[in-house]
Amino acid sequence: MQDKVFCETCREDVGYRIWSGYVHAVIGDKHIGYFERTALCEKCGREVYVPWVNDENIKSREEAYAGAKV
Repeated sequence: MQDKVFCETCREDVGYRIWSGYVHAVIGDKHIGYFERTALCEKCGREVYVPWVNDENIKSREEAYAGAKV
């Protein structure tokens, strides 16, 4: 069973779905690209905070940065 998280828009605990997309970013003088996930409220569709999603995004971003060339 999926955990529920608090949606600031709905003002209640809700289920969520995960959207994944490719992100391009510039950090300093490095151009990086990586896949990032976003958790969306099942009721209103707005973004909600899910700790494991945030942790995975940080890891993906750091790995992309470490492998990027100047």
